[in-house]
Amino acid sequence: INIIEQGWEDVSTYYLKFEPDFKGRVSTVKVKLEFQDSDDGNFDYWTQDITSLSRRFIRFRMTLETDNRGITPVVDGITINYNSHPQENSLGYEEKPEDSSLVLVPQPEFSWLSFYDADGDTITYHFELSFDTGFTNIVVSTNVVTNSFKIQEPLIDDTTYYWRILGFDVYGASSTYSPIFKFKTSLTPFALSAKSFEDYGRYLYDEIQRITLTFSKKVDLSAFLNSVSIFDEYGNIYTYSFTPPTGFSDTVYIQLPELPSSQKYLIHISTSLIDYEGLNLVNEENLYFIVLKKKDESYSISYKGAEIVIPENSFSDNYYIERDYYVFDENPELKATIDVVKGTGFIIPVSSYTVSFKGSDSRGNYFAEFQNEITVSLPYPDSDDDGYLDGIEIDVPVESARIFYRDSSSGQWVLLPGEQWVDKSKKRVYAKTKILSSYTVMVYPSQPESQIKLRNIPNPFRAGNETTISYYLDSAKRVNVKIYNLIGDIVWEREFPEGDPVGGHSGVNSFTWNGKNKNGMLLGTGIYILEIDAGGEKIRRKIGVYR
Repeated sequence: INIIEQGWEDVSTYYLKFEPDFKGRVSTVKVKLEFQDSDDGNFDYWTQDITSLSRRFIRFRMTLETDNRGITPVVDGITINYNSHPQENSLGYEEKPEDSSLVLVPQPEFSWLSFYDADGDTITYHFELSFDTGFTNIVVSTNVVTNSFKIQEPLIDDTTYYWRILGFDVYGASSTYSPIFKFKTSLTPFALSAKSFEDYGRYLYDEIQRITLTFSKKVDLSAFLNSVSIFDEYGNIYTYSFTPPTGFSDTVYIQLPELPSSQKYLIHISTSLIDYEGLNLVNEENLYFIVLKKKDESYSISYKGAEIVIPENSFSDNYYIERDYYVFDENPELKATIDVVKGTGFIIPVSSYTVSFKGSDSRGNYFAEFQNEITVSLPYPDSDDDGYLDGIEIDVPVESARIFYRDSSSGQWVLLPGEQWVDKSKKRVYAKTKILSSYTVMVYPSQPESQIKLRNIPNPFRAGNETTISYYLDSAKRVNVKIYNLIGDIVWEREFPEGDPVGGHSGVNSFTWNGKNKNGMLLGTGIYILEIDAGGEKIRRKIGVYR
């Protein structure tokens, strides 16, 4: 048999054209086509039925049966691909993004369960993304060899997209399209975008009673009250109203209640606040503002036992008074200042704490003095009503209690200038002053006529060594120090300008003397007179020197 032509007519039809070559007389001719198949080189028996063959390698023969049973040999062989179509996974698609979900990133990654091919062929996936369900407005159409695909071009915000896939093998056999999946983009983070007041801004209540909060997306107002709270600096909660009261809006107007002045307030917005799509606020917000006190109004402050009464027009601007409370032993810096006081022997602390007040104007500039006098009062301890201050080893009458303040320039505790008095019925000490500062209660063990308290340690001392001379000034003064011998000659002297950090500032001043005269010679053994002249007020003390 001579084959003239052969080949694939299509993916499932192989054709042969042949002619027989007869040798001799033939009365009966029958053409028979037979096949064998194999996947390992061992061919099965010849058969005329090809429909059940599933292996890849096929050979065929054509025979002419004649009267004398003549048979031709095998004439050729072909390879037939018996192919199956890819199918979706039996577990479904487990598509990402999920159907009807929200996508929060501009370039999402799509994924699905791998398809199945009965022949084990490699599967390629055709991915389509569209603006419509008919896939006429295609965004992406591409083939990928893995069961995932990441968008390269950013998607459009607040837009609904549709996507689908199909799988096909190397021979072009394909699955059906998957169901159409959809998602909506929400690419703008839900956050506070604007507010009608400045951070830590200072306002009169009339200027801040209605505030505006603007968000990047519409807010679910049903969650607003439980997510937005208003506190003052002491933790008190304030009730407010807002508009619109229901529905969704990206702008919310808050009506504040009557707020006490000269206080700092916090608007706290928690991440439990949700937008119209149910997404939570990205970050919590803490918004601070200050309500000022009007300068033409009087003002009373009570804090941690301290009280301040500020008359109207005591300052040239609207103001804010900060308050704080410190226990000396819990604050290393303050403890050091109190230890200095204790070390002088001039003053005894009564209170174990200080109440601090700091004033600032409408621009945030701090001030430490009022134009008019204010009244400051602090409690003193006398729990047994015996007329003596509690907690002091010696008996000190309550009438000796005085208010001291911490001088900002020297950092030391100084008697608060101005009139002071004690109200035994209220167990409080009062002072009229213009100074705003940190206050505490202290006493002098005794009240000498002079306001200068003076001592030196050691006394007596050896000439050539040193004695420390200490004295207390209730205000900064120009100070002259002189040391005389017993016949009135000046043997040593020193001068300190007013406010000098060593010897002329308010509070405790101290310096050393080595027992030498003004020429640098050691003095002889004897008694010498130390004189301190502070602003015209003089005090003297004997100093013993020995060789």
